[in-house]
Amino acid sequence: GWLTFPALFTALLFALHPVHTEAVTYISGRSASLMSLFFLGSLLAYAKGVEESKWVLTRILSPLLFIAAVATKEIAVALPLVLLLWDFSVAGRAWQRSLREQWVHWMVLIILMFVILTHPRYLTLLLFSSELRGIHDNMISQIDGISYLLSRLVAVNSLTIDPDIAPVTRMDLLMWAKVVLLCIGTGVSFLFRKQRPWFLFGIFWFFLVLMPSNSIIARLDVVNERHLYLADFGIFLALGCEAGCLGTLNTGIRTAVAGTAAALLCVLLFFTVNRNNDYRTEVSLWESTVRNSPIKARGYNNLGCAYELAGMPEKAVRAYEIALRLDPFHENARANLVRLNAKEVLKLE
Repeated sequence: GWLTFPALFTALLFALHPVHTEAVTYISGRSASLMSLFFLGSLLAYAKGVEESKWVLTRILSPLLFIAAVATKEIAVALPLVLLLWDFSVAGRAWQRSLREQWVHWMVLIILMFVILTHPRYLTLLLFSSELRGIHDNMISQIDGISYLLSRLVAVNSLTIDPDIAPVTRMDLLMWAKVVLLCIGTGVSFLFRKQRPWFLFGIFWFFLVLMPSNSIIARLDVVNERHLYLADFGIFLALGCEAGCLGTLNTGIRTAVAGTAAALLCVLLFFTVNRNNDYRTEVSLWESTVRNSPIKARGYNNLGCAYELAGMPEKAVRAYEIALRLDPFHENARANLVRLNAKEVLKLE
């Protein structure tokens, strides 16, 4: 019946949205989807355990799935905060009771953070991050990056594996406008937290899940679309709950909501099929990338490599040349062009 509609609609949004293609089809992005499996499993075990007073679920199974999520991808360290958000916005529990139920998760988090912060590999990465960009510049850059990620939920026809998002070092009028819009959205969700708690949950879920990778720690790329794989789950859940709530008003509205949802899912399916076609070969992947990120030299350099591996040296030369026009200091493109030209000269001799 209609009571199952919110869950079904949420699941189909999550399964069919084309922005998830990178995390599913691109093999290097599959850690995001595996981590999400453990992350959501831990949340489900916790919620079920608290509801049914089963400590095996809350204090054994859920923490074990939490460990598995962090071992897969470190951004899962946000889970204890997400559990607090769940209790506050969905279950309506006091934070004191939440902490009593979650103390194992927080102990696990402390141990995991100690391991991460004392491991030589992570110390090297943190040092690299600190030299890449300062906290101030990275926070400003993330305003632009997070706005881009949110826009990909709608701009499903312009997805790219290499977004053309450059680091930003100062605030301008457009950046302030993005900050205001983000604050308005967050503020409205908080104002309506009692009538529509799913909006508060969805928005804060989005920011909490992105926080470990898209806040003060600088990355070489400001954002990647695979970061949305788990972060947008809360937004989809909010949309599913709102659609289900509207459908309870009357039969006419229910029919309209179901029809709109079906049409939306068909559109998402169409673009997901097209996006998967981009991943058929390296050439098709990087051709689609330079179409949607036309001023980023790295995309053209990678396209040149794809052309070269596919036995198309003339196209490879043109791609390397475009990369150098966009960025005269792109050493990989220059070395690739010199090497390929030398190889073609040897063939002529």
